[in-house]
Amino acid sequence: MAIKKQLREVSMNSSSRPLKWHKFLCYFALWLSAILNFFSALAYFNGSHYAGKADTVYEVFPGMKSADSVYGVFALIGAVLAVLAAINLIRFMKLGPTFLYLLYIVNIFGAVVYMAMTNSAIANKVTSDTSVEINSSLTGTIIGSILFLAINFIYYGKRRDLFTN
Repeated sequence: MAIKKQLREVSMNSSSRPLKWHKFLCYFALWLSAILNFFSALAYFNGSHYAGKADTVYEVFPGMKSADSVYGVFALIGAVLAVLAAINLIRFMKLGPTFLYLLYIVNIFGAVVYMAMTNSAIANKVTSDTSVEINSSLTGTIIGSILFLAINFIYYGKRRDLFTN
């Protein structure tokens, strides 16, 4: 009963501020992010993202096994943070936006660390085109995470008073 009362109060207080983005994030996007991060972590832990050629990749580039394992840990942390953010945002908890920001920060940091470890592992063994291809994919992740971090920081900053639990 207390939660329903709080949600009713929040909806009355937020009538001048739309919450469509908030609802999209906490009821869909964050859950999808958690699922994708979880399966991504599994793929990096067991090397399945190499389409059955993990043994060959790890034999030629031994440092890739460590890089993949580290990235798998970041993806797993991202999955946990996405679930925590979704639950806390649904309940209008004070920590909800903080978990969301942490998710983006982990995505950024994980991509930077993976990029550095990958470049180190493949240095002097492949063409620069391969390195550019890997880095461009991770650069997109970094730019997207920075963009969404900024957007959500502004969005939830304007709605800070709604998160009181």
